[in-house]
Amino acid sequence: MRSLWVASLLLLTAFQQLAARTYHEVTELDAVFDRHGVTGTFVLFDPARDRMEISNRLRAQQRFPKLSDGNRAAADVLDRFWLDGPLAISAIEQTEFLARLVARKVPVTEAAVRAVETGTLVEKTSRYELHGRAGRLVNPKRQIGWWVGWVVRDGKYYPFALNLDLFSDADAAKPIAIGRACLKALGKLER
Repeated sequence: MRSLWVASLLLLTAFQQLAARTYHEVTELDAVFDRHGVTGTFVLFDPARDRMEISNRLRAQQRFPKLSDGNRAAADVLDRFWLDGPLAISAIEQTEFLARLVARKVPVTEAAVRAVETGTLVEKTSRYELHGRAGRLVNPKRQIGWWVGWVVRDGKYYPFALNLDLFSDADAAKPIAIGRACLKALGKLER
């Protein structure tokens, strides 16, 4: 009986947290994808406001297998499970995970978080830091390009995740270009 009570309490707490989050569909982001002629989603999470700015919410909720950086030869057993295993994540879940990572609310060492921060730093200006990692899922059925990371600006951090359908090797550069355009549209990078 006690375990049923605890499970009910946890479920109620989870629903309260979900109800507090706001989702805002941003038409300017949809226009970015349209200009590039691709289907995808972009999610920017503002943890301080518990708000997500989203393009294509249905796709943002869809789980896809994780990204691969293409270096399978060097992958150890754990990496192979991660790249080829049954795990999947949505763009919304990806931003939530990155928010916990940057806030040091995941069970990893400070040294590990700092290594991720160092390894993902793409750009640093006087106004912001941009962290990101790109990759793609390639299987016989479809190719999905990902670009995930966060922006640090004005003392706050904004995790983001983008995924889109890729149809050729020429599309491989699109996730970063589209992601940057989305971040600019949301005022997180300079226009």
